[in-house]
Amino acid sequence: MRLVSVFLLVAVVTAQPAKSTWVVPNFRDLTIKTRQTHGFMQPKVTTWFFKGPRERIEHVPEASRVVVPFMTSIFQCDQRTLIRLYEHSKTYSSSVSHAQEHPENQRARARKESTGPDVSVTFDSVDTGEQRQYGSYEARHVKTTITIEPTKGAATQPGKTEIDGCYLDLPGLNCRDNAAHEDRPPGEWLMLIRGGALDHLVFKHLGTAPRGLAVEESATQKQAGNVVVSKTELLKISEQPLDESLFEVPSNYNPAEKHMSQMGPDPQPSEP
Repeated sequence: MRLVSVFLLVAVVTAQPAKSTWVVPNFRDLTIKTRQTHGFMQPKVTTWFFKGPRERIEHVPEASRVVVPFMTSIFQCDQRTLIRLYEHSKTYSSSVSHAQEHPENQRARARKESTGPDVSVTFDSVDTGEQRQYGSYEARHVKTTITIEPTKGAATQPGKTEIDGCYLDLPGLNCRDNAAHEDRPPGEWLMLIRGGALDHLVFKHLGTAPRGLAVEESATQKQAGNVVVSKTELLKISEQPLDESLFEVPSNYNPAEKHMSQMGPDPQPSEP
C-alpha cells in the first residue's frame, strides 16, 4: 500500500470515476491473512483485521526470524485518523484528515501536473460472473488487463499485465467510498513504472468491473523482455470476534517524534 504514492505522483485521469471521499464503514468482525509472492522477491504475509468502523493491516516478511510486523497501519475511520505503528522502536505516528475528500485524492490532484512525455495506461477489468464462497462472503472473479504504451522520449517502458483474481467487496475499505474502483493496479505492479517518475500518465478505461480486497490472485507482467509472475494466496479467513484494543495505539508506544528527539541530532529511526 505504500507504493501507491509512487504511482500517483504523475497521475492524470482521463476517464475519472467519482472522487473518493472519506467514509465510516461498519465492518463485521473479520480476519483475512494472505501470502504474496512477486518474482524472486521475498514472500510477504499480510493480515487484515476489520471491526465496525476500523481496520488494521499488518505486513510481515515470511522468512523473518523474528515474526514482528515491519509495518502496521490502523484506520480509525470514525476518527478520520490513520495510525502507523513501528514495532521495532515501539513508536507510532498518526495523521488526521479534516477534509471530506480522501487524502490520497488530494495528493494526487496536487501532483498531477507533469511536463514529461505521455504514457497511456489502459485498464480493462471484466467480471467473469463466477462467484466463490469464502466463509459467509462471496468473492467476484475478475480478470484485468493493464497495458502501458509510452510515447517517444518517455522513460517508462511498454508493457502488459494480466491479472486473474477473486475479490471481496468490503464497502468502506481503507475509509474510502469507492476503494474497489481505483485507477491503480495491485501494489507490486507499480514497480513497472518507477523508472518513469517524470512521465505524464494518462489513464484509460475499457471494462470497469470493480475489484476489491484480493483473496486469491495471479498476475503475469511482461515488460522490457522480462516476465514476472506474482501470486496472492489465502492463508486464513475468520469471522471470530476481535478485541477492540487491536485498533488502538498500544499503551507502551511513544509518539515517533518524541522517540526521534531522544536519539540525538542525527536520528536513525527503525524503518517499518
